[in-house]
Amino acid sequence: MQFVAHGPDIPDALLQAHEAGRVVFFYGAGISYPAGLPGFEGLVRQLYERVGERQDDIEQESFKAKQFDRTLGHFESRVQGGERFRHGRVLLASHLIALFRVDRPWTETHLLPLFDWDRSSVEAKAAWEGFLWSPKLYRPLLIALKSQFISTANHYKSLGEHSRQFAAILTHAALEPVEDYSPDDFQAAIGALPQHGLNEVARALSQALESAADQREDYWRNRVQPFWHRVWPKSRDLASNSIGESLAQLCIAAGSEFPTALSAVVDWLRPIEHPQYVVHLLEESGQCGRCPDAALRLLDAILSDETWALSEPGQCLDAIAQAMPGLRQDHRYKRLAEYARRRGS
Repeated sequence: MQFVAHGPDIPDALLQAHEAGRVVFFYGAGISYPAGLPGFEGLVRQLYERVGERQDDIEQESFKAKQFDRTLGHFESRVQGGERFRHGRVLLASHLIALFRVDRPWTETHLLPLFDWDRSSVEAKAAWEGFLWSPKLYRPLLIALKSQFISTANHYKSLGEHSRQFAAILTHAALEPVEDYSPDDFQAAIGALPQHGLNEVARALSQALESAADQREDYWRNRVQPFWHRVWPKSRDLASNSIGESLAQLCIAAGSEFPTALSAVVDWLRPIEHPQYVVHLLEESGQCGRCPDAALRLLDAILSDETWALSEPGQCLDAIAQAMPGLRQDHRYKRLAEYARRRGS
């Protein structure tokens, strides 16, 4: 992968090792500046500009000496806890990964405590909102931030418009092996989410599988299926139309694992209020012809006599009957075919 035009092509194996925390990249100005990334000096300048604060004598001296960690350390101790400078701490939180990579000890001392809800719910809310502006998974940081990260699930509603990003990053973290985290940790966190949060987890799960593209079958077997059995809540009282729609899309995205995925999640499926898109995906996927019994099972679960599309169901039913004529006698097929006939599909 090239981060800048005409720059070095970094092998995928090194990038994966970097994400796992086994390799550290040191980027010089020839890489960071063309990529539009600020240096540590630039981040410090941005902080003072954003908060509208001038450096005091000590900060000026350390800044001129390019001792930026000392500059920020003194600034933080000078303004810590003050509401006036909270937006400055939010800015720092939005660059958490970059700062953690550049100066881990300083970040652990001055920034990570801001994410602790028990220390200050006001500061934690501000810090998490800053980080969730553009959240990314960085395993070493997740390990260092474990207690704060897991406990944030209990404060999901406090995140407001950023709650969706938290549900997504929590889901992706649970899908990937992270040292010092267990399935029980993620099960407890996801189990603490309110209904809206669980809806977003299901959406993120489906999108993650769709994004796997040609590796979707492997991703289902090695990531999503273990997540489903070890992390996803067991109480079906939490089932919702939103979850059902996301899980129906997940099944279709599973490729040749479609029947297996459907069997795993079918008890969480519900009739979808506006099923046109899901039915269209099913028809386009070719699963009606390849896996007619599973396709019929999915249609029966998500389509009620009151709500479903006017065209694709009939096309799906035709493909199912052509692939497995015996299904014409199935009570589910008869119900759907009769409704399609009456609606002119």
